[in-house]
Parts: sequence; C-alpha cells; structure tokens
Amino acid sequence: MIGLKTNLIADAMAIPMGGLEFQIGRHLSLDLQGWYTNYNIFNKSDTNTNIYGFAPEMRWWVKGRAMERGSFFGIHGNVAWYTLHWTDGYLYQNGALEQYAVDAGNNNPAWSVGLTYGY
Repeated sequence: MIGLKTNLIADAMAIPMGGLEFQIGRHLSLDLQGWYTNYNIFNKSDTNTNIYGFAPEMRWWVKGRAMERGSFFGIHGNVAWYTLHWTDGYLYQNGALEQYAVDAGNNNPAWSVGLTYGY
C-alpha cells in the first residue's frame, strides 16, 4: 500500500508540502515528507526568503495492517534549511542586517528527532 499526501495549511501559506507513505511490513510503514518554497506571502517584494526540508518517519501500527486504520507509534526526524531576510526593519533568521546574521550562508540546518503517536 502507498499513500500520497499533502498539508493544506502549508500549501495555503505558499510552502508546498508533499509526502509518500509506504507499507514496508504488516505493522510498519515509512512516511517521507518534503517541502520547498522561495516565495514569501508575507513580504512579496522579498527575493531572499526560502524554506526547504525533509522529514522521514517510521511508524508501527498497533492493530491490523499498516496504513489502514487505528493507532500508531513512530519515530521521526526533521531537517530544514531556511533563510528569512526581510528588509522592512525586522530581524529574522539570517538577519535583515548582515552584522547580526546567525548563519549568513544558510549552512547550518535546523533539525529535530522525536516520538509520535497518531490515530
């Protein structure tokens, strides 16, 4: 079984997000999601804004077959790169003023690992 999915809230914010979930065993599935944008709906004149990332998740389904229905537990990881460089006087990631930039080259990703529960 393969599932195709998106996140409508992220899509509405002009950050297209898509994913595939694959059944890899009777009780296991692998969820792969990614997103990308270089468009900022909050400041349309800004050309420096970009966000992209990847989020894999391994899920163990409690009852029945994977991806059908019921509860699951999972472990996930996220890695994302983003540059928010607004020129309206506010300081965001990578700074509106280069002397205050945290990661001016956008070389260091944001990352996380966690446990999930879903139904």
